[in-house]
Amino acid sequence: MGSRNLALSWEIPGLYSFPLRCSSDLSTYCLFRFFGGYKLDEVNKDYIQYKQSIDLLQQKYSSLYIEICYKIIIYLISERKNKTDNRYFICDNKEQEKQYFEYLQENQNEWLLFIAYFSKNLLNYLFKNYEQAYFDSIEAQKYINSCKVHLPASQYLFYATLTLIANYKNSKFEDIKLVESINDNLTTLKLWASHCPENFQHKYDLVEAEKTRILGQHWQAEEFYEKAIQGAKKYEFLHEEALAYERASEFYLALGREEIGQFYLRNAHHCYTRWGAKAKVQQLEEEYPQYFVGVTNQGKSKGLSTTISTTGNDGTILDLNTVLKASQAISGEIKQENLLQNLMKIVIENAGAQTGFLLLNRQGKWVIEAQGTVDSNQVTVLQSIPIESVNPDNSTPILPTTIINYVARTKENIVLNDAAQEGQFTNDPYIITTQSKSILCTPLLNQGQLRGIVYLENDLTTDAFTSERVELLNILSSQAAISIENARLYEQLEDYSHTLEIKVDERTQELQEKNTTLGATLQKLKATQDQIIAQEKLASLGALTAGVAHEIKNPLNFVNNFAELAVELTEELLEEIETQKDRLDSDTIEYIEEILQDLGQNVEKINHHGKRADNIVKGMLMHSRATSGERTLTDINSLLAEYVNLAFHGMRAKDSGFSIAIETDYDDSLEKINIVPQDISRVFLNVANNACYAAYEKKKAVGQEFIPTMQVSTKNLGNQLEIRIRDNGNGIPPEVLDKIFNPFFTTKPTGQGTGLGLSISHDIIVQGHQGQLQVETEEGNYTEFIITLPQEV
Repeated sequence: MGSRNLALSWEIPGLYSFPLRCSSDLSTYCLFRFFGGYKLDEVNKDYIQYKQSIDLLQQKYSSLYIEICYKIIIYLISERKNKTDNRYFICDNKEQEKQYFEYLQENQNEWLLFIAYFSKNLLNYLFKNYEQAYFDSIEAQKYINSCKVHLPASQYLFYATLTLIANYKNSKFEDIKLVESINDNLTTLKLWASHCPENFQHKYDLVEAEKTRILGQHWQAEEFYEKAIQGAKKYEFLHEEALAYERASEFYLALGREEIGQFYLRNAHHCYTRWGAKAKVQQLEEEYPQYFVGVTNQGKSKGLSTTISTTGNDGTILDLNTVLKASQAISGEIKQENLLQNLMKIVIENAGAQTGFLLLNRQGKWVIEAQGTVDSNQVTVLQSIPIESVNPDNSTPILPTTIINYVARTKENIVLNDAAQEGQFTNDPYIITTQSKSILCTPLLNQGQLRGIVYLENDLTTDAFTSERVELLNILSSQAAISIENARLYEQLEDYSHTLEIKVDERTQELQEKNTTLGATLQKLKATQDQIIAQEKLASLGALTAGVAHEIKNPLNFVNNFAELAVELTEELLEEIETQKDRLDSDTIEYIEEILQDLGQNVEKINHHGKRADNIVKGMLMHSRATSGERTLTDINSLLAEYVNLAFHGMRAKDSGFSIAIETDYDDSLEKINIVPQDISRVFLNVANNACYAAYEKKKAVGQEFIPTMQVSTKNLGNQLEIRIRDNGNGIPPEVLDKIFNPFFTTKPTGQGTGLGLSISHDIIVQGHQGQLQVETEEGNYTEFIITLPQEV
């Protein structure tokens, strides 16, 4: 059951008339609300109320129990004054804490010992004192049996496992023992998740995310982080949603992906703020000051007594200082270009958007006049792109016109928490194509007149546009509308003031424009001519390749045919000499036989190499053919073998000293599959060429004792087939591994690679054939490309 149901099941009637045991139940009830993700100020009120009631009973055990739990809340909701010493949560200093634990041990209060050490473990982990958190978790483990079947034990397993993972790289601990404990705990969490996914699935996903992160399994970590975030959000575990966002942000920032890392960090900050954990919010702002410039911070605006309440239900308020500064920044510009740039930056930053567009009405048509993104200071302005335009790269709409037209007609806000799944615009072509998540579209009104529309989007998460962010935009929209109108009037005034000067210089300007137009036209013609020449060269090169191959093929056929005939004639001549031995002396026969034997060997060599040349010519002909784009049933084993052979001979043609051992393992159970053979053959040729190159380069560096090897295999996986091409070259360095499929990126020396081969291969496999192209490598040892194709399309 979800967190709300879990907590409600602990509602206790008759607060002031309960038996003695209810005092401990009250403490546990507050723990339920804490671990259920309730707002800390609500939980704090409960603790204060229940603590007063428990104190009336004068029961030492119950008072200590609720005091320990209450310390957690107090620490989280209070801003830290002493930022250097945050190790003592139960008491004020080391000596007091030592005496406290000695008292509990003397009285054998194992439950309280567990709760106390677990509290330290939890808070130390949250505030990243990972080593101390580890020692606290070890101490708590000693007393786990005292509450093994109660709520704190399951919460302890979650935080203790995260603590183990956080200490994985700590040289003081043995990695093997940590891994064993992590795996054991994961097994338990998975079992609990199968029985109660509402409470445990997102916990299991977060632990899996952290585990796969430290193991370097980045794709898996991304998926588990997203599952953990969405699960915690769905079942309203606000504190664990914040924790999942924070850990995900650290993961992305460590990979150098600052845009998404910064976004997840701000979401963590937002969730911790909603939860009421002021100490955690403070810690984030101190750790990442560069990412929280301009973010509303109540604690830093104590000089302001006036605040503006939001209409949300989370109790947050907007900092008036932030609103005033943003409004002043907008109203301070009169030139339209500067105004649109400032407005776009302010709106995107304060709304928590990923991308944003400002739309203005030009001659009865809505057009895009400013667009920007959260990760760039550059804002594109005044291009007047119609909102009905489509992306030329993929022919998809650039904006949801149904939403914009609705806002233009009704002059109302549109806020969609998950646009692709809910609301009245799920059938919009843009939303269907992009599967949009959070969308906010708001009108800019001045005296009831529509002056513009702001469209914002966040595709990284749902529910991005909270009520306080919408309220902030509503406040700023009026000033934005006024400023846009002022800028328009200013432009008109400037135009009018320059009218006389323009008329005087009109003729001269016209001539200059014509000259400029003629010059531009000439340049365009030259550029077009150069392009046509380049295209003709490419076409001619293809035709030349095909022509040369055809021209070589004809005489090559003669060479091969007559070489075979010469072998047969040599054999016949030897047979004839055998019958005429009686007429010739022995020296003559021996001499003739030696000549014929040499002749036969030479002819056999001619025949052998002629066939090799014939295979190369066939490959040239195949490579010169333009791709038809038509799928045909193709034997993948034969196609792979042909192009691996072609890659080998191509390398041999470039370097006569080239050699490589080719080991093959083709799965005979594979049936023909429906593919574009010319496209797939290019992938095989490119990957095989890279394998040959890498292995041979290593031989040049290591010496003759190294044997270059390429292993080629196919495997039937049922609905898919797998092709592996592996070389024993120097591998790919980790720092460039995530770039190898980028266009124009190459690890080869200048002039030896275009950087397009793997990028095109990736597009052919992934986009053209709905497959996968992956790479496994170990620097200094090997590289293996794994191609997976569906057997049925």
